[in-house]
Amino acid sequence: MPLARLYKTVSGVSILTALKGHDPGRTMPRYKTAFRPSNSKLICMKSPLFPSWSQPINFLPVEATFDEFVASFGGEKIATRLPKSPPFSNADYFLLRRTLVVELKSIETEFGGSRAFMAGFDETMRDVLKADPTWRPQLFGGKPIPKEFLPKIIRLYRPPLARILKKANAQIRETKKHFGLSTAHGVLFMVNDRFLELPPDSVRALIASVLAHSYSSIDCFVYLTLNTYVEVPSSEYAHLLWVPCYAEKAPDFLVDQINHVGRAWFDFLDKKIGPVDVRAEVEDGDFVKGARGIRIPN
Repeated sequence: MPLARLYKTVSGVSILTALKGHDPGRTMPRYKTAFRPSNSKLICMKSPLFPSWSQPINFLPVEATFDEFVASFGGEKIATRLPKSPPFSNADYFLLRRTLVVELKSIETEFGGSRAFMAGFDETMRDVLKADPTWRPQLFGGKPIPKEFLPKIIRLYRPPLARILKKANAQIRETKKHFGLSTAHGVLFMVNDRFLELPPDSVRALIASVLAHSYSSIDCFVYLTLNTYVEVPSSEYAHLLWVPCYAEKAPDFLVDQINHVGRAWFDFLDKKIGPVDVRAEVEDGDFVKGARGIRIPN
């Protein structure tokens, strides 16, 4: 089943680092859409050497961490190849001999705190009460939001995500133009850096739905977590994710390239945050379906 109109099901790589002994905590809603994650190979790494889920961890700065990874991987930081004030907004990295132009974005803001979100949320709640005047939140002894209203709430996050994608698309497009890299492929690394308002499958579904109709310079996006551990159904471990999705026009060899980068990223994390004991690959795209973020203390 296609991820969205222009996104296709292909064999990708989802890389997971596992942290045993976390507390699942509260249940989060699951949102089903026409989007399906790719039939991914899952590289699962498990280790008792990680700290307990309940103990504070040292959060890694996203940009500095990726700068270090790219340097170790033999890539280039594009800003070092440009003047201090370039005439365009550039992407972040070249990888694999400039065959990949990569933009790094992180989701940090709790979008649910914005005025636009709250206005939309209030409107949706009024619709809920209109449909069921007796409805009350679970916090006050009531019941969950009716399933038919969950998609409306999820869609409130679409505009801020679309703004991120629009900027990333322009940065990749202008960078390719400036350096004359018409055959290079544009890749977006979308890092979830402690954004817990939506589960991973909902965020990926929203991103794919936007890219299905716009922003053709992005051939692949990778949803990954760095400082956000994720609970995955059917697993007793908490995980770090690397989950790629590809545009319909993306060539098959791009999948192999992204797989290679993903494995190298996990090798880098293995050294950065501690060794692991088990590393395995399985083809199961539904492994992370229903996953949700875990709030870990600073």
